[in-house]
Amino acid sequence: MSDTENGNDSAFENDAQNWYQAQDVQLVSRSARLLELSFTISSEGFAPKPGQFVQLGFHSESAGDFPLRAYSLAGIDGKRCIIHIGCSRQGPGEVTGYIFGALRDELRDGAVRIDVYGPFGEAYYREGARRPCVAVAGGYGIAQLRTIVHAALADPLMPHMAMFWGARRPENLYLLDELQDLVAAHPDRLSLYLALEEAGDGNGGPPIPDGAHIGYVSDILREQIDDFSRMDIYLCGPHIMIKNTLPVITGKDSVRSRIYFDPVV
Repeated sequence: MSDTENGNDSAFENDAQNWYQAQDVQLVSRSARLLELSFTISSEGFAPKPGQFVQLGFHSESAGDFPLRAYSLAGIDGKRCIIHIGCSRQGPGEVTGYIFGALRDELRDGAVRIDVYGPFGEAYYREGARRPCVAVAGGYGIAQLRTIVHAALADPLMPHMAMFWGARRPENLYLLDELQDLVAAHPDRLSLYLALEEAGDGNGGPPIPDGAHIGYVSDILREQIDDFSRMDIYLCGPHIMIKNTLPVITGKDSVRSRIYFDPVV
């Protein structure tokens, strides 16, 4: 859940039991349209699982309080959490505009407080299941999938994971090098399939990766896997991607209780 504006998920219960204050906050640019926000939660009660997400509330001395937004955890290293925040071509919404604008200076000046609620979500990695996995990501849903992939590779009982990542254009495959390196390091346990809705913008952007499918990620999933009955399945991405992917999975002998997803809205 790291795209531009993901809505105020008021259905989640934000109370003192799952409220924390972000500490040692750092903000770095990964590209013109992608920032990496990291922070530490010192409380022992904060124990996110790979694949879960949090809500962030920004309280600025100059701009006031912003509405809560939900973000996937792209990395969990002990008590330190990493979030990837993207800005779409259509431009930022209210919260994303602040993050890409004044937040860096206010962090430096100590003029902002960031509240963290959570963790939330059911699409977290099930350790020790002894079953092969399929993980499907759409767009910035790859941030959520990233933690699941690393957890799966650290689980000696996980025999194999097939990753499917759908994006709009080659330039949106911002974690491609990292994922390809993981595949090269674990060729017997990890495979990667890519789907692009468009070949590119024609302005000299990144080339289409070798083997990438032009179309939707649900199409390449249908082509590659015939039987989901023995698999745990993780879906991470926009509602429309999950809506289009679920019929592919449920139509091929999947076990519904082993399909896990939290839509990015």
